[in-house]
Amino acid sequence: MKELQNILPIELEEAFSSAEFENDGGLEICSIEYLENELLFNFSFYLDELEERQRQYWQLKVNGYIESKIDNFGNFMTFYSEHNLLVEFQDVETELYFKRKGDHPELLLTSIFELHTIVFDNLIPIEKFIQGRQLFQLCKSETGLFAKGPKSILSFYFDMLQKAGKEPYYFGERKPQFWNGQKWTEYNSDLKLVLSGGTYIIGEEFNFMKLNR
Repeated sequence: MKELQNILPIELEEAFSSAEFENDGGLEICSIEYLENELLFNFSFYLDELEERQRQYWQLKVNGYIESKIDNFGNFMTFYSEHNLLVEFQDVETELYFKRKGDHPELLLTSIFELHTIVFDNLIPIEKFIQGRQLFQLCKSETGLFAKGPKSILSFYFDMLQKAGKEPYYFGERKPQFWNGQKWTEYNSDLKLVLSGGTYIIGEEFNFMKLNR
């Protein structure tokens, strides 16, 4: 992972690093507006939970919006240019197969759940890249397609399948693309991620603006 610095305005940077915010402050989502190629993310923060008058309202405008997940909001924002959530749009896509039944499917299943909980921090659903609804049946199978997606994510599964004796292998590679309404296009290589708790947003450019309320 590669964390980005100097994305937040100085006013927000100073507020979030203040003792008042760390002791009694917090962040809250106000509203979200999805536009054609933009996302407007309105949020507020307060320095003292007992004094509503100290609440400030801000907007994060995401240009070149790609994807988001809105869940629990944390007490800080972290920005990345390299992260497991970004590789779907940056890394080559491939398919991961296996050709042996292998041993101990229960341990393989446990390892997959641990991967998504510990390494992926529950931000990537198990069903996103793994094929088939019955994961344990897939772990017990003798041959088949295990997962489709970015190679750097599938490499985690590859190692687990290999340790389980299932003889994994990759098939095919292509660059990730999206339909822009007229043709298939590759993603911008300069994508960024903002992460706060279980909430994340992916886009090309982040701009903050203070709102008057």
